This record gives sequence, C-alpha cells and structure tokens, in this order.
Amino acid sequence: LQHLPEIYLTPSHFLSLQAYLNTHSEITTIKISNASSKAIILLSAVIADNTTLIAIDLSRNELDAEDAKHIAVALTKNATLTSINLGYNELGAEGAKHIASALTKNTTLTSINLGGNRLGAEGAKHVASVLAKNTTLTSINLMGNQLVSAGVLHLAKALVENTTLKSINLLMNEIGSAGAKHLAKALIKNTTLTSIGLSWNKLGLGGVQYLAKALVKNTAL
Repeated sequence: LQHLPEIYLTPSHFLSLQAYLNTHSEITTIKISNASSKAIILLSAVIADNTTLIAIDLSRNELDAEDAKHIAVALTKNATLTSINLGYNELGAEGAKHIASALTKNTTLTSINLGGNRLGAEGAKHVASVLAKNTTLTSINLMGNQLVSAGVLHLAKALVENTTLKSINLLMNEIGSAGAKHLAKALIKNTTLTSIGLSWNKLGLGGVQYLAKALVKNTAL
C-alpha cells in the first residue's frame, strides 16, 4: 500500500489534493492534520467521489458535530474506504448520531475509531443503534468517551444482535460494576467478538466476577 505523507490541509490545498489523488491511484491512505471546518467540507467532497482511498486518518483535528455531518454524507457515497480514524476530536453525541446514520448506508467500512470524542451515554445509544444492524464493521474503538454504565447498556444490547464485530475497545469509560454486568449478559450470547478492551474502568470485584462467569460460557473470546 502507498501512503501519502501527513497533510496540513487548508482550503487552498483542496484542488491540489483532489488532482493528486486522481492521478496517483496508488495512494490508498492519507492522514489530515490541522484542518479547518471549511477544509473538512471540501475534503468530504473528495472522499465522496474518490475510488482509491481505503483508509483516512482525521484524528486530533478538533472536529465537531457539524464537521461530522459533512463526513457522514461523504461516507454514504464513498464505496472504497475500509477504515476511518476520527479519534480525539470533539464530535459529541450529536456527531456520533451523524456518523451512525452514515454507517446504516455505508457497506465497506470495517474499522472505525471514535475514541476520545466525549460521546457520553447518548452517543453510545446512537452507535449501538447501528451496531445492532451493521454487518460490515469488524472493529470499533470507543475508548475514553465517558460512556458510563448507561451507555454500555445500549452497547450490550447491540452486541447481542451483532454478528460481525470482532473487536471493541471500551477502555477508560467509567463503566463500573453495573456496566460490567450489562456486558456480561451480552457476552453470554455474542459468539463473534474475539477482543474487548476494558482496562481502567473501575469494574470492581463484582464487575470482574460478572465477566468471569460470562467467559465460562463464551467460546469466542
């Protein structure tokens, strides 16, 4: 795979980027840094029409819900991307709603990073709504989103329905013992997950016991 060096994107770079990608089909992965909101609008147009990129890294760009809306539109049209990194932005629950909506239509993404976006329990609810139905995602990173046990309850219900996800990262989400109990119930029924990240969640002895009992019955993890 060919990689384009990290780009510090400004609106003036848009036409150059589009032309470059159109004439260099060997470029399949790009990382964008310091992108303004206007640049994200222009970049989203590139993503929507591009047919060669398979991975894009938009992490640490201070993207908000409005930016997520434009990216979501692009994801509904793009048919080649398999991985998108939106980690450590400021999407919030509203941004998660836009991305989740796009994932109901996108059929190529297999990996998405939404870590560190302050999604909260409401954002988890939006993500869960698509995980319950999505059949292409195999990996999702939700670490550091303050999901708490209420958010994990939504995700746990989705994991019971999901049959393709193999990895979910829930590190640093204040899950607690109650959240662990929700997950344990889901893991008894889920047969496809092979990796789940739960470090730094203050599960407590009770939470660990819930999960331990679930793992006795789970044959995939």
